[in-house]
Amino acid sequence: MEQVELMEYEDREFFDQVMRTARASLTPRQWECLWMQVAGLTQEQVATVLELERSTVARHFGAALGKIQEIAQNDKHNGDDFCI
Repeated sequence: MEQVELMEYEDREFFDQVMRTARASLTPRQWECLWMQVAGLTQEQVATVLELERSTVARHFGAALGKIQEIAQNDKHNGDDFCI
């Protein structure tokens, strides 16, 4: 399994704002799956640690990315691009 490169960003303040908003909107499990992968674990490793199926981890991760993308699009400011 590949490691995840979550985001590229130009504006650290904007990134922090999006992640604070995202944290409030993600379920605890989505947050765990997201940050374990950001920390460098593969989905298979996250599944082992959390005792879940890899497909469940993928679903949580996908939902988290979808929420972050939606928040970033809604919070876009000054024409900055925020990509996942």
